[in-house]
Amino acid sequence: GPVDLNSFKGWRLQANAGGDPSARLDGECLALDFTAAETPRSFDFLRAAPAGDWTFSTRLDFLSVNGSTAGLTAVGPKGRFRFIRWDLDGGSITAEFLGNRQVNRRDFEGAPPIVLRMACRDGVLRCSFSRDERRFEDVPLEVRLSDLTDKELSLGLHASTSSWKLGDARPPARFSYVRQDLDTLQRITLQASDSA
Repeated sequence: GPVDLNSFKGWRLQANAGGDPSARLDGECLALDFTAAETPRSFDFLRAAPAGDWTFSTRLDFLSVNGSTAGLTAVGPKGRFRFIRWDLDGGSITAEFLGNRQVNRRDFEGAPPIVLRMACRDGVLRCSFSRDERRFEDVPLEVRLSDLTDKELSLGLHASTSSWKLGDARPPARFSYVRQDLDTLQRITLQASDSA
């Protein structure tokens, strides 16, 4: 059922416009619903990035229509990096250093669930995606952490929608898991705080 994203310990919701997203737990997924709005809406659900090398990934089930996007993001005071699925050119998986560079890859036919993976190695962010969680395809866009931040970096989930077709239904973005792996193989999981 409905869930308050502010109840997840260590995470924070950053809604850029239009208020908080409609979020619910649907089976084993966190589902973010897209509702009609008169202005574009953008949401980031973030946690602090660890120091050193790490990998951040999610399994995303999402059919993008009419300008809606969903995926991963890395946010710093100097810039924003996104790794998203959206309906560009009939369906694309895109790595994007906002306002600077963008690299697109054709989405799989029928937009099946995929794994999006963002990795930091030696201060450089890279992305890859997979349909089967075994064979990953790299997206050739690298962004230095120093281009995003001199201090703290936040990682998390991203969802947004345009406002140009208000009456159209938009499927939810369903995140099956969020995983953060460190070189030491420590792992975090997305779970509600005890007070929720």
